[in-house]
Amino acid sequence: MKILDRYVLRQFVQVFTICFLSLMGLYVVIDAFGHLDSFSKHAETNGNLASVILEYYAYQSLNFFERTGGILAMLAAMFTVTWLQRHQEMTAMLAAGVSKFRIVKPLFFAAILVSMLGVANRELLIPQFRNHLNRSTQDLAGTNPRALNARYDNNDILIEGEKIIVHEQRIIKPMLMLPNKLSKYGKQLAATNAYYLTEDLQHPSGYLLDQVSSPTKINQRETLVHHDHPIVYFPRDTAWLEPGQAFVVSNLPFSRLANGTSWHRLASTQE
Repeated sequence: MKILDRYVLRQFVQVFTICFLSLMGLYVVIDAFGHLDSFSKHAETNGNLASVILEYYAYQSLNFFERTGGILAMLAAMFTVTWLQRHQEMTAMLAAGVSKFRIVKPLFFAAILVSMLGVANRELLIPQFRNHLNRSTQDLAGTNPRALNARYDNNDILIEGEKIIVHEQRIIKPMLMLPNKLSKYGKQLAATNAYYLTEDLQHPSGYLLDQVSSPTKINQRETLVHHDHPIVYFPRDTAWLEPGQAFVVSNLPFSRLANGTSWHRLASTQE
């Protein structure tokens, strides 16, 4: 890399960084003061106020970069060219036989780099931290009930319920509508609570229903199987289930239920 390239790129990086930090700082100040009561309440049981605010907006900076990265790259390139012209540096370079295209060539590579960072941010970081990005300032701890958007899982089971508690990964008054292939005891599974369980040695990932009210006589029911794969477990032939419980195998993670429609907005292209 030649001296000219390093000089132009340094100007670009400086302008881009200053613009990003300035806009991000302005956003943090305005938004934080608007939700200061929520941050203070959360900080009473989860560390000091500064750490709570810093953690929240550290994750939000990923979303902010996605929205502003392209515009800031254009502004940084325009400001860099204007800076060179204003201080007669462009004239000196042209007098030395350097073409205009050669002068601005590093800016094209810088813009491509910003675009690549934007892609990496969108495809890798945002999907990984979407649970943090989707947190509301009114419920930073995830303990308040939220509305649940019903969704189908891989077994064509419609999972719905009254509310969800994100922190506990719990569905309040779940209602699972079963497809015809699993409707031996009826098309509905209803309970007081449902908890999402990750895969372990006893069971695959799915939802543990507690205090099942439908179907009746659940302790006498046999596990529902489809194509030799158990889908709905009942206590009669499942030792680790307690009376009144049922377990539904599902590949639908709780995060998809918790994030609602924003799950797709924060998902990667492959998802």
